Amino acid sequence: SSGINAEYGRTEVVTLLLENNADVNVASSTTGVRPIHDAALHDYVDIADLLLMAGADPKLPTFSGKYPMDFCRSTGMRGLLDKFIAQLDKTSKVVPLGWSHLCLVEISEFPHVPVFKLALEGDIEKDYYLLTDLIARLNISRSTFSQSYPAFKTFKMKWKDFAKLLGKSPYFVHPERLPSTICEFIQLNDDSNRILNIRSEMFEP
Repeated sequence: SSGINAEYGRTEVVTLLLENNADVNVASSTTGVRPIHDAALHDYVDIADLLLMAGADPKLPTFSGKYPMDFCRSTGMRGLLDKFIAQLDKTSKVVPLGWSHLCLVEISEFPHVPVFKLALEGDIEKDYYLLTDLIARLNISRSTFSQSYPAFKTFKMKWKDFAKLLGKSPYFVHPERLPSTICEFIQLNDDSNRILNIRSEMFEP
């Protein structure tokens, strides 16, 4: 895959590269510098925002141990990285993205909420959020969610059954990161996306 030369500061070029699946975390073989380091160094806040939204990891260092935050030259860049790192810390235990024959594009100011394509309760395959991921994004408890959103139906699956499904996917997750007994899911639809303040679009790859 192609790399991204963020140091050139051309937002339209970076956007085009991201649309063509450029590696957002590719590192220089000699310095370990990544696109997000370049963007921070040259104070390209808009490009840094694009990179972060595309999956750039602001917690990866260069070979000399420097992080993007170490290259910040402005409060705007520092604020962007601070906000994104704080959100990463909140969701560090979230299960990685699930799998689907459709691609989910989630338009949001936060990192993507994982989506799983499952056939629950004898229904056809549909896309679901893991409830623990959803309440982590909302920063509320399970009981508060039930009280605040009583209209949402939750679907349950035994952890061991969910783990088997994950084991068949390219995004296998170590069991220790999964709920201990029962997994609960909320169907991905306009209502669930609305409370997450995101917009999702599906397209065929």
